[in-house]
Amino acid sequence: MRAVRRAPMKPKQTRSRTQEYSKRVLGAMILLWFAGALFGAAVVVVQVLGDAYTTDLSSLLSYIGLPMGGGIVSYLIKSALENREKIKHTQELRESGYHNNFIP
Repeated sequence: MRAVRRAPMKPKQTRSRTQEYSKRVLGAMILLWFAGALFGAAVVVVQVLGDAYTTDLSSLLSYIGLPMGGGIVSYLIKSALENREKIKHTQELRESGYHNNFIP
């Protein structure tokens, strides 16, 4: 009988505790941001319907818009860095001779 040659095993991918913690913190921040936006919208609606002299719509729009702008930019930077690392890791696997159907 011929011996069957197996491909080298792929190293396990583990997530660090800080990564999981940061996801929880980010999720909580997003949840609080939505709650604040809903509360602010309710306050503005009450002010408009109550014929208030001052309606604080511009502050609400700033509260909604500014974090979104910063969040989108930071997410794009984060995803670009992660993609660069994935490409580098894939290239290292190719050069080491590891072949898998999942590697493009």
